[in-house]
Amino acid sequence: MQYQQRPQNSPGPRPQQGGGRPERQTAEDKLSEVKKQFGENFYQLILSPKSPETYNEYIEKVKGFVEKNSNEMTTSQIRNIFSTLKRPDLTVLDVHKLRPKIAYAYGRAEKEGFKNLLLLLDDQFRQVKTDNQKTELVEFLESIIAFHRFFGRK
Repeated sequence: MQYQQRPQNSPGPRPQQGGGRPERQTAEDKLSEVKKQFGENFYQLILSPKSPETYNEYIEKVKGFVEKNSNEMTTSQIRNIFSTLKRPDLTVLDVHKLRPKIAYAYGRAEKEGFKNLLLLLDDQFRQVKTDNQKTELVEFLESIIAFHRFFGRK
């Protein structure tokens, strides 16, 4: 099959004009913004056992995250993930196997707040290496559910 050549006097491709749609933010960019809410010690803050000193900092960060995003997520959305993660027979490998389900939920989600939570959880699921870290992740989700209720969201 042969293609027709463009006439010599053709102006060529149109240059990009200003305006139009704004550039879409990538999932990685969104995750970076969410991580900033938790600070530089992001992984340590969520997946490590807390001392009395760090626990209050941790709770304030979770509270701020939920307050900012709670209008755009429902308790049932959070509990669906929580109930799977809390199963006593769930292994560390099983936590990693939840990542495709998180990706599917992200693809279906319409609200940015819930998408932010899913990005955060997917990133945390990748980091889980021990049963203790899995327990810390469950406690993190418990905190999110509690503050979601605190802010009076359904």
